[in-house]
Amino acid sequence: MSRCSYQSPDHSSSKSPHFNMAAVDVIVNKFAALWRIRYIRLTLPLIFLGISIVGSVVKHTQIVPETYFSNRRNVVNMYFVKVSWGWTLLLLTPFILFTSYKRLTFALRRLSSLVVATAIWYTFTEAFSYIEGTTGTCHVPEPEAMDQVPHHDEITSKWSCRKAGGQWDGYAISGHSFILSYSALIIAEEMAPMPKKQSELA
Repeated sequence: MSRCSYQSPDHSSSKSPHFNMAAVDVIVNKFAALWRIRYIRLTLPLIFLGISIVGSVVKHTQIVPETYFSNRRNVVNMYFVKVSWGWTLLLLTPFILFTSYKRLTFALRRLSSLVVATAIWYTFTEAFSYIEGTTGTCHVPEPEAMDQVPHHDEITSKWSCRKAGGQWDGYAISGHSFILSYSALIIAEEMAPMPKKQSELA
């Protein structure tokens, strides 16, 4: 008499990817629904503005002691903040493609908005650099260092000042604060229309 062995199917491997994607979809829809509330849309930019103002005051008064993150060469600043717009595009591009692949026109419209957002980011970045360059002057901390700058009065750019060993003192607008706030707002804006479009595709 032959024995028939019955093995229950392993549902964990087949359902796990679907479950993970469903969980991500729920989280995205929750955040998108939250962002579509008018009060939230008006308040979030003001929150970022308030954080920037408070941070500037704290930095100017130096009431917080220096830490590892005060050094501009820390890991977070070098590999995340400085290239945060690249990380934003790296996350948003596949997100738009995966959630809009059935509607080519909608996907292209969302991707074109990223191109416009990139142009705006570049324009503001260059504007900040131009303002700092036109409002600044070159200072040499040590008097004896003046010998290393034979044409000190002729130095008119931040790059040449630093190359000569000086310090450029100009009106510096924080590009880091701008790009972090800007990236967060762009991500929220790109998430907002997704639940509506997903319901249309279903």
